[in-house]
Parts: sequence; structure tokens; C-alpha cells
Amino acid sequence: MTEPTLSDVLHAATRDVESHVDPTDIWYAGRRRRRRSAAAVAMTAAASVAVVAAVSAGVAGLGGSPSPAPQPVPTSPTVPDLTVDDTATAGVVGKDHLLPMSDPADWADLPAYPRDLGYWLSPERPTPLAEDPVTRATTALQYDLGGDANVVVIGDDGRWRWIDVSDHDLDDGDGGLLGLHRGSLSPDGTRLALGLADGVVVVDLTTAGTTSYPVPGLGASWAGRYAFWSPDGDSVLMSRGYWATGNDNTFAYPAGWRVDLADGEVTRVPFDPEHAALLDDGTVLANHWGVATGHAWERFSPDGDGAPLDISTDLLGVLNEATGHEDLVVARRELTARWPDRAWDRGGFVALDPEGEVVSMLPVERVDLNGGGGRVIGWIDPGVVLVAMPGAGGNPLVTLAWNVATGEQWRGPELLADTVVSLARP
Repeated sequence: MTEPTLSDVLHAATRDVESHVDPTDIWYAGRRRRRRSAAAVAMTAAASVAVVAAVSAGVAGLGGSPSPAPQPVPTSPTVPDLTVDDTATAGVVGKDHLLPMSDPADWADLPAYPRDLGYWLSPERPTPLAEDPVTRATTALQYDLGGDANVVVIGDDGRWRWIDVSDHDLDDGDGGLLGLHRGSLSPDGTRLALGLADGVVVVDLTTAGTTSYPVPGLGASWAGRYAFWSPDGDSVLMSRGYWATGNDNTFAYPAGWRVDLADGEVTRVPFDPEHAALLDDGTVLANHWGVATGHAWERFSPDGDGAPLDISTDLLGVLNEATGHEDLVVARRELTARWPDRAWDRGGFVALDPEGEVVSMLPVERVDLNGGGGRVIGWIDPGVVLVAMPGAGGNPLVTLAWNVATGEQWRGPELLADTVVSLARP
């Protein structure tokens, strides 16, 4: 039987209503995609039903412990009767923010990025890390080849190293892989954090030594394990990578964990690191999505004080995969609906300042209501972010370097759909 397309899924689930679906379910091949596709459709329906509540409701139920897998949500959302407030600015994309449309079909005609980022389609004769540690890694990749994890890093000398992960169980118990995530490579490129079923293992790339840190309360391993370094490199933040049931018995992004690498102490953080951007000075912009609350953003100062952000006033767009560097945040922006008076609006990538104000928007051709443009990978130079879009055939993916301030774009490496990438901070 032919696997249904995204269009088939959406039309079957919502009839004439178009909604948000995680592009991971479309582009990531193999068992992880098959396992999560049904859950992504359930989340679509829940997010559509809750969009009105996002404007007025507070964040609820995030402090509870993770619980078993959520049950399917009825897939019968309706379009809310909303009036778009064109006077609002926080998080809202206006015509003056829009760059010219980026078309993945034109990717090959773009100039190559002036700095060599390496060849990502497959490693070229990687040397075992234990035999030749790196001074600093610029990029870490994890390939899913037949259900086995292959973790490699590119040193600042341009050569590949292979990391032996055979002592660590990277099987999530449901046919998918744990391990690398986009936040796994430390800011200085000297350590790698791999999410495990019971915690995180940190690999010292300069010695090939490893240290394991247990994290109690992570729940079922199939929920995923996403590791993110704090900007100062002193701790690793852990995300369960799946929804939790809150105190009001509704789904929400769960609160995360912080692992202090000096003593292994584990504490909770009031946001999900998978859905937050960590700026260099310790500021955090976090999305507290929940069925009861919708998308409610909060800004945490470096000392931990939180204050709401009005990013959720843009009812047409949902932001995911937010990543921060210096004083910029870039996220994938997915349209959840279309309004006739904003026919110019498109999905793609959006840049924000630390207060949630839109700086620039890069729309991407043929991705509306289909994942918002691809993936946010990370920063390769100050002000330049690397993102991924589907290639002409959908696989491999193509990467695009975007200078947020000038709008300039370059061709980056090609990327196999089953590959996870993490970059050191520039």
C-alpha cells in the first residue's frame, strides 16, 4: 500500500481545515517516523482546538512528572472565528519583515557558503575517536543505518572521527534511536551529550572519555531524550521529547531537567528545552504549549525570573525548533490557517529579538501548512543560521545558510533525511 501523503492525512483528519503537522513525520524515514506519525496528527487536532485559549489562558500543568503515552485526541477541529490584529507587533510577521521567497528548486544555483562545512551525505573513512581525538569538533552527525546508530564528528581540521557508542543502549524500546540531537554538541565543540533512556552520557571529544549522568523521572524511553547544552557549558538540559499529561489531565510540553556536570545534581527547569531558545547571556525564550493553554511563550532572564511574551498573538503561525545565539532567535514558522487579508503570508523561518519582536522572515516555496520550511539546524557564524529544506525529490535534504541581518543566502551541505545534526556555537 502506498504511504499517504501529508495532504491525504490532513484532508482525512480535518476535511477543509488545514493544520500543523511536524515535518519530522514527513521527512524522517524509517521506524521513528512510522511510530510518531499518528501522534503528530493527534497533536495537530489538539493545537487547532486550543488556538483561541492561547491568547488568554496562562501556563498550566507544566510542573507535573512525565506520565505514560497520551491517548489519541479526536480529530475534528473547527476554524475559530478570529480577527487578525494587524497592529500587534510581538511575534507577528508583517509584510515589511518578509524576504523574497526561497525556492528549494533553486538551491543548486546559490553560491556555496564561503567556509567549508564538510561533506554531510556520508562520512569519508572516519578515524576512531579513541585513536585520534579532536581539539575541537565543529559538527556532530548521527546516521540511522538499519536501526543502528552511527555517531561521527568533524574536527576543526576537516577530518571525520567515529565515536564508539556500543557500550550505550541507543534503542528507545520502540524501534527508534536515542542519542544525538541538535543541541548535543557543546558550545566550544569539545564535548558531546547523548540522550539515553535513563539519563545522558557526555563524551569528551579531546580524550574519547565518557561520563554518565543518571536523570530520574524521565519516563518511558520511547518518548525520546533530547540534550541541550547551557551556553556556558556547565550543565546539560534534558527534554523528554514528548507531551506529558498535566495536572488538568490535558497534554502539554513537559518541564525539563538540568544536569550540573560538576557534581551530577539534577534539578527541574520551568520549560521544555526542546521548545526553547537559549541565548548566550542565559536568557531563555520558551514555548509552553498545552491543550488547555495553546502556545504561550515566556521569557526567562539569566537569574531565572519569568515574564510572558506576546508571541502567541500571531494566531496564524506556530514557532518550533527555536535556537538562539547572541541576541537573535530563529525558529521554524508553521502556518496553521490562512486568512484572506493575509494572502501574502507564508511558512518558513522567522528571526526574533530577545523580546519576541520579529526581525526578519524567510518564506519557503511549497511548504505552506507542511512544516513551515524544514528544520532549524543551528548557527555556523555570528548572524548566520543553517536551516534545512526538502530537496527537489524530498530526499536528501538541502541546507541553506541565511544571514538574518542582510537576507543573503548560500548553499550548504546536502543532508540525508535520517541524519541528525548538531553544531558547535560559532
